[in-house]
Amino acid sequence: MIGDEALQQPGMKNRRTLHVHITTEEFVEDLHSGNLHKRFHAEAEQKKAELEKFKQEHNIQADLEDRREEKMPIEPIKTAPPESVFKELKPSGKRYSLLQKTEL
Repeated sequence: MIGDEALQQPGMKNRRTLHVHITTEEFVEDLHSGNLHKRFHAEAEQKKAELEKFKQEHNIQADLEDRREEKMPIEPIKTAPPESVFKELKPSGKRYSLLQKTEL
């Protein structure tokens, strides 16, 4: 029998710690109760607070807000649609030889 030490790969954690101890029922319960949503936003707020603290400690004046929408033009640029070529379509003379009746 091979021991756990022999199965270890360099840089890999112990096999026993790779499994997450959560069941499907617990996940679904957290999903329906809103705990997953709360946890997601709590982590985002915590990271934002850490960034603000880092900015203050290192005297950084960068803005962390997303301002992409402010740079977009208020009205989209109006362009004319391309002219339709549908009216110019016709059957190919090389492809449909029955219309010419030369094969009979």
